[in-house]
Amino acid sequence: MRKKLMSGVLVAFAAGCSGILPHESSLDTASFQTYDQVMASFDSIDLGKTRRDDLGKIGLDTRTTPNIQLLSYSDIVDHFFPSETMKLEQVPATARQCMEAQDRCSGYVIRLRHSSKLRNGSVVADLLGTERDTVSHGWSAKIVLLLQDNIVVYKEISGSPYTEEHQNKSQPLGPLQDLGTTLGGAATP
Repeated sequence: MRKKLMSGVLVAFAAGCSGILPHESSLDTASFQTYDQVMASFDSIDLGKTRRDDLGKIGLDTRTTPNIQLLSYSDIVDHFFPSETMKLEQVPATARQCMEAQDRCSGYVIRLRHSSKLRNGSVVADLLGTERDTVSHGWSAKIVLLLQDNIVVYKEISGSPYTEEHQNKSQPLGPLQDLGTTLGGAATP
């Protein structure tokens, strides 16, 4: 009787303690924790005034921030002319002037991302592999900067301020279902 009661308490405890399930987080930049911080930094770039050295003060140091791609002149042209139907008149004036300066024009693509995964639900079902519920959320941003003579003359931002994905994996037989798939695959020549 005592063992049954203790087992019942442990199962009830484990079923309600999703806080001990694994979680993971991925951050592609140490400078920004939120999308709002990225936007604030981006908004502080003053076209025609912000210098390359000033970018480090707002978290976009081109030498130390991860995931920064240096754009060559041909990369810049490809960015603004992704197809042959694009006309020079459609390119913003400051970007056009920078491209005309050729070797005095440089560019950067900065990709920033944060994501985290949290498993929810019953600890017992998760551990047995019968049901696994995962919620992923985060944000991403892509910033393009053009500099002429080391001064930012063009900026653009795109991205996703908030992303969320729910994934629920149900395997009534738990790890035995994976074993069947593995054995079935091993039997195939």
